Amino acid sequence: MVLSKKKNIKSRKSRKSRKSRKSRKSRKTKINKMEGGSFFNDYIDRFIREMKHESEFVMNFENQKIDDTGANKLKLALSNNNIVKSLMIRNINDINYAKIIILALSEALKTNSTIEELSLFKITLDKNAILILKAGLQKNTNLKTLIFYKTNFGHEGAQAIAQALNSSNLTHLDIGDNNIGDEGAQAIAEALNSSNLTYLSINTNDICVEGAQAIAVALNDNQKLDELYLYGNNIGDEGAKVIAKALANNTRLKELIINNNHIRNEGGRAFLQAFDTNTTLQHLVINHNHINNEIMTQIKNKIKRLNYDLPIKISNSD
Repeated sequence: MVLSKKKNIKSRKSRKSRKSRKSRKSRKTKINKMEGGSFFNDYIDRFIREMKHESEFVMNFENQKIDDTGANKLKLALSNNNIVKSLMIRNINDINYAKIIILALSEALKTNSTIEELSLFKITLDKNAILILKAGLQKNTNLKTLIFYKTNFGHEGAQAIAQALNSSNLTHLDIGDNNIGDEGAQAIAEALNSSNLTYLSINTNDICVEGAQAIAVALNDNQKLDELYLYGNNIGDEGAKVIAKALANNTRLKELIINNNHIRNEGGRAFLQAFDTNTTLQHLVINHNHINNEIMTQIKNKIKRLNYDLPIKISNSD
């Protein structure tokens, strides 16, 4: 069940959330894919030409052999490009190839002034690769959205990203499905209040109670974050209780997605109690847990009473 105070909400995602989700797909952008087994530099000239006409550009490196020559051409092309606003790089399974591309990308970001959204999709990364990228992020003032999807950098990669948050202009960060665990969640949470993030997605990352506790501490004082995506983790009742308690103090967060987290009735009651004081949350997704219908209905009614002048739409996202 989705509990919402927004008018005409058609899905659980807000407009900004949908924008971030779209970046994981090619949208209407042509996916530029090289022939299997070919060296990247054999085709880079064609990519450079195509990048001059595409504001949304997807580069698919599946089964490619990548060397320094081709990567350097990519660096120069991106450094001087003023057309591409959204860039997705996808499908690099070899960590050594990935680091070659990440180094080129990091160098390009130091001077590129047009890329606003960067997505790294199914690329094998580690802490060192993230630290290489960090150097470019810290110099770039235009990049707002950064998405890592199934890059498997773990908690050490999350810690490196947290370091970059303090000195970047990022407003949207999506690191779903990267095995960051509690340690990674703690690092991101500790950097949250000194960052510019308004949107954070840490879905499906094996986050449990300790990670939830760190997030709750950050939410207590945060005055920037509008949207928090936590679905598909394992925070349980104890994690739900600390986040619900933080909501009682938070006056900024508008959207919380926390389904599929093994939350039971005790956690549901904690959210019910949070609405005694919280009147700013506008969209709550808490289905696919183990909260009975009676408590779910009470939460819905509590939101209605607190916000009687706002339309509430209830739908099921099953």
